Amino acid sequence: MTPVFERLTFREKCPTPMMQMHYARYLWALRFCTDLFVLDAGCGSGYGTELLARVASRIDGVDINPEAISEAHENRSCNAYCAYYNEPIETFTNSYGYDVIVAFEMLEHVVNMTTVLDVFSSLLNPGGRLLVSVPLHQGQNIYHHGRDFGYSKWRRLIQAHFLIVSSWHQPLETQDGSNVCIMRIAEGSSFNPQTGVAIFECV
Repeated sequence: MTPVFERLTFREKCPTPMMQMHYARYLWALRFCTDLFVLDAGCGSGYGTELLARVASRIDGVDINPEAISEAHENRSCNAYCAYYNEPIETFTNSYGYDVIVAFEMLEHVVNMTTVLDVFSSLLNPGGRLLVSVPLHQGQNIYHHGRDFGYSKWRRLIQAHFLIVSSWHQPLETQDGSNVCIMRIAEGSSFNPQTGVAIFECV
């Protein structure tokens, strides 16, 4: 498994710390997806989509990268309850809407973040929930991010479109496995993480 613009592909070697970090976020998200319609936006090769499919009523994965979707179709569950789509999230639509949208490590790559957040809002059913993760000061030239924001700026951007009901922090990839620990940031806390990943639960 190797990162391709942070996409994990299962066709080559496995960088364990990166795999742990990505999987940990999907494991964290399981609690929100039971018996619900779920969209995995920026699903990559579908490993997270497949995990969430174990509890969701239906899950769709969408990604702009055709190689990623090809791998998802080849190696992941794809049946009446789990489907994959190769198209930009900016133009993605469906006829039934979603109860949960999971968008892990994709917002920093899109051309227009405001447009994508508006699309998420239009795709969510009433009472729906957005789970979004974003990198904190990880370096554009290292991780190919279009943006390199800090925690406060990401929070302000997302709050312009959604109500954030909880915030979480995940450390950067480490050899000792500490990156699987996702810690809740207490409301009103002065904690302002400078690196790693921020995760926001939004309604």
